Amino acid sequence: HADAGLPDPLWSRGLGDVYKRQSSYIADTMNVDVSGPTAEARLMAGSVKSADAIVVIPARSVEFSGVNTLCSFTESVMSDASLHISTPLERWDMDRLGYAEGVNTAKLPRFATFVENLFMFEPQPFGMSPSESVGTDPQHRKLLQLTMECLTDVPVKSEDVCGVYIGSMNPYEYANLVSKLGLFGTYASTGNGMSFMSGKVSYIFGLVGPSICLDTACSSSLVAGHLAKSSIISGESNMSVVAGANAIVLFENTLLLHGLGALSLDGRCKTFDQEADGYGRGEGFAVMVFHGSVNELKDMDGIVVGSGVNHDGRSSGLTVPYGPAQQALIGEAVYESGLASLDYISTHGTGTSLGDPIEMSAIGQVLKKMQLDSSVVGAGAIKTLFGHTESTAGLAGLLLSSVVLSRSVNPPMKIRNINPYVADCLKDWVHGSIAMQNLPEMVRVAGSSSFGMSGLNAHLVSALHRETADG
Repeated sequence: HADAGLPDPLWSRGLGDVYKRQSSYIADTMNVDVSGPTAEARLMAGSVKSADAIVVIPARSVEFSGVNTLCSFTESVMSDASLHISTPLERWDMDRLGYAEGVNTAKLPRFATFVENLFMFEPQPFGMSPSESVGTDPQHRKLLQLTMECLTDVPVKSEDVCGVYIGSMNPYEYANLVSKLGLFGTYASTGNGMSFMSGKVSYIFGLVGPSICLDTACSSSLVAGHLAKSSIISGESNMSVVAGANAIVLFENTLLLHGLGALSLDGRCKTFDQEADGYGRGEGFAVMVFHGSVNELKDMDGIVVGSGVNHDGRSSGLTVPYGPAQQALIGEAVYESGLASLDYISTHGTGTSLGDPIEMSAIGQVLKKMQLDSSVVGAGAIKTLFGHTESTAGLAGLLLSSVVLSRSVNPPMKIRNINPYVADCLKDWVHGSIAMQNLPEMVRVAGSSSFGMSGLNAHLVSALHRETADG
């Protein structure tokens, strides 16, 4: 028990057995042998997953800082645009509120990424009155707008059973704001909160499948994607709306995160950089349609072939990343995909001096222990561009994977001097790369990671259409 770092009373109550089971689980998962035929050989042999064991993504809608279409998202990713701005006064006056709270604002981050026109909304198309609109969280409203865009592209048929899975970790900021402003009216209860965030989408669009809003901190939206995929594969539903929502409305939340020591002073995620000192906050919304029919597929990069979730368990700290759990998770998701390659990793990559090396080391161990046949493995992090969009971060990373799959390019990252511990971890990668370059071979399979501060991790493997359909 001393090696496990657990006090005697906890060990005696059975946590020792839990620790042993967790260690055994990690060891067993990493000993899974997926070496053997390459992805191409599996395709020729028809040994990849059948169409009823994969999920396609035929529609995606987004809104991030400076971005409100998939095209502008791709352009921002490829240009490595600067999207951070000082906190708008329409959100809060940091100096005034900081003075009222007795906080030295010189030590608080002033920069983040913000969605334009967060509070603008036209209620009539959704059958909402103006008073209901005022009482409704702008996160709910953005999700309705983006869901309408997706379901216009992929209409729900009368025979469809469509679920709703939403990741959200800040569901009550707006309720607190309108309460402070004295606007807490009739629709305050149904216009706020997690249950109504998903329930409202199901109600307005007439979706009869599971309707779940969940909070696993930073991994929320990718966990939502995993649950939606599992629901479709099991036959519980045949399609799902998958979403992440994150708005920055209250000063107090930034203050709490600063007190936790999570935030970077300059408000930016300096992923893999020697200057990494915490994460910068970002607003973002993403909605996707997951569908069980490959006939709905419109883009080559819209196939989900594997996913998984796990928890760090009894690690060194509740909010501390745990490498062995990350290894186990990625290995499990790749194994489930049925493909023996992994060409690109969209990392969690928050930009912390502790988390970045742990994650890069875990990826290197997966590649080495599972003997994957990737000729090129690239890595990137969407957070250097849009900041950490918290509950939307998982889907933002999945969107980055989509760009890489469609273009076979490793997009640029803002790195001045690479963290030497990250550089050391890259030695485990045969051809690891985090610099912008044209990848010499077509990127066929990409993994996306999202690790929650709560300890719950998610990983999703996506692939080009022809990697699965030809089999």
